[in-house]
Amino acid sequence: MREDIVYLTLYLVTEMMNYLLAYRVIFQAEITRDKRRWAAGIVSLLVIHFFIMVMYGEKTSESVSAVTMIMLPLCMLQKKEKKNFIIYPFIVIGTSNIMISVSFLCAVLFEVSEFNIIENDIIRLFCQCMPIIMMFGLDMYRRHKKKKLIYIQLGRQQYILFYIGIVCTYFMISALQVLSKENASKSVINVCGLAISFACIVFIFLILWQGIVVYREIQYKERCEMNEQYLELQAEHYRQLMAQDEKMRKFRHDMNSHINMLKYYCESQQYPVLNNYLSNMVRESAVYDVAVYTRNRSVDAVIAPLAQMAQEKNIKITWNGILPEQTKVALYDLCTIMSNLLKNAVEACDEVPEENERKIEVKVGSYNNQIFLTIRNTVAKKVIVENQNLITSKKDRDNHGIGSQNVKEAVEKYDGTILYLCENGWFEVKIGI
Repeated sequence: MREDIVYLTLYLVTEMMNYLLAYRVIFQAEITRDKRRWAAGIVSLLVIHFFIMVMYGEKTSESVSAVTMIMLPLCMLQKKEKKNFIIYPFIVIGTSNIMISVSFLCAVLFEVSEFNIIENDIIRLFCQCMPIIMMFGLDMYRRHKKKKLIYIQLGRQQYILFYIGIVCTYFMISALQVLSKENASKSVINVCGLAISFACIVFIFLILWQGIVVYREIQYKERCEMNEQYLELQAEHYRQLMAQDEKMRKFRHDMNSHINMLKYYCESQQYPVLNNYLSNMVRESAVYDVAVYTRNRSVDAVIAPLAQMAQEKNIKITWNGILPEQTKVALYDLCTIMSNLLKNAVEACDEVPEENERKIEVKVGSYNNQIFLTIRNTVAKKVIVENQNLITSKKDRDNHGIGSQNVKEAVEKYDGTILYLCENGWFEVKIGI
C-alpha cells in the first residue's frame, strides 16, 4: 500500500509538471504565485486520487488523472481564461504522445511489448518525465538565446484543427497499444508504434506552427493598420503646420500696418478698441493653432487627438520635457508607447467622478541616447498590478489589456524597463528605453 501511494504521488507530480510546462512553454500562460491557490489545487488532486485509489484501486485512480488535472487551469494559472480550458485536451494528448513515443522506443530497445513497458512503474515514470525534460530544454534554450516567446493565435479554425488532430492521433496510438497486449509480432508493433507516435508529434507541432503563422499574420495586419493611422495623423498635423505657416507669413507681411494701428489706438486712449484689435491679432497670427506637447512632431501628431479628447472630458494634462526628433527607438514603437499610455490614462481619468480631480501629468526626457517617460493620472479605484503586469478589471479580458501588452512588447524590444505603481489615488507608469 505504501509503494502504491508513493508511485501515485510521483505520477501525479510528474503529470502536473507536464501540463503546467506545456501551458507555460507552448502557450505562454502565466503561472500563479498565490500559495493558497497552489495549496488548494494540490490538496484537491491528492484527496480525489487517494480516495479513488482506496475505493477502486491504483490503476483506476491513475487513469482518471487526465480528467482531474483540469484543476490546473482552474487553480494554478494566473488568469482563469476560457481558452486555457479549451486547449486542455490538446495539452493532455500532446504530452501523452511524447510519453507514448518514448515507451515505444524503450520497447524497441528492450525487445519487449509496449504493454510490458508501461506496466513497469519505474520505466513508466521515466517516460512520464521525458516531456518535462524536453520542455525544460526548450525553455532553457530560448532563455540562453534570448529568444522571445512566440504567441500562438487560436481562432475557431485552429481549435477545430487541433481537436481533429488530437482525436486522430489518439485513435492511431490507442489501436497500437491495444495490439501490443496481444500475441502479434512485438517487433513489428513496436516499430510501427514508434513511427506513428513520432508522426503524431510532428503533426502536433505542425498544428502549433500554423497557429503561430496565423498570429503573425494578424500582428502584421494590425501593425500595417496602425502605421496607416499614424501616417494619417502625421499628415494632418503637417497640414495644420503648413496652414499655420501661411497665416504667420500673411501676418508678418502686414506687421507694420498692425503696429501703426496699435500705436494710434494707444495714443488716442481707445483701450476697448485696442484690446479687441490685439485679440484679433492673436487669433489671426495662428500662434496657438497647433499645440506642441513633446517637441517631437511625429509623436505630437499621434497624441494630439488624445489630448483633444482629454480636453473634451475636462481632464487637465500637464506636459514637461522634450523628446528629441532622432532616437534609437523606432518612431512606430515610440508612438505606440505614448499613444497607448496616454489613452489608458484618459480612460482612467474619465472614470473619476469629480471633474476637478481629473489630472494627467506627462514627463518626457532623454539622456545619453536613453528615453525616459513618466505618465501619472488620477484613478477612481486602485489598479491591480501583479508581478509588474496589469490585470484588467474589464469583463471582456480577451479584447482588453491589448494596449498595455503592446507597450510591454515595444519596451522589451529595446531591453527597456517598465514600472507600474498605484497609490494615494494616483496610477504611475515609468519607462526607460
